[in-house]
Amino acid sequence: MVNSFLSFSVTNTFRISYLGVGPTEVRILFISVNTMIIYFGKTYIAQALPYVLVGATFGLFITVYHTQKRIWENDMENKHGHGHQETIS
Repeated sequence: MVNSFLSFSVTNTFRISYLGVGPTEVRILFISVNTMIIYFGKTYIAQALPYVLVGATFGLFITVYHTQKRIWENDMENKHGHGHQETIS
């Protein structure tokens, strides 16, 4: 969420999904995990949790990297005068 809000404040573009995962997919994942816990118990979920956390952390790093790269490119365009310029009359 922090990455989304910071990116929005800089680019004035709000993105709600990253890497093809949005709020609906996360809700479906939570429903699936809860259903698996009901039927199989928490043993299998506990064993998979470290791998899920590593994957989520990697996805977060990729998302933040792409966001900062896009912001840097916008900043360089504006710095060199190729970006949108307002004229004062």
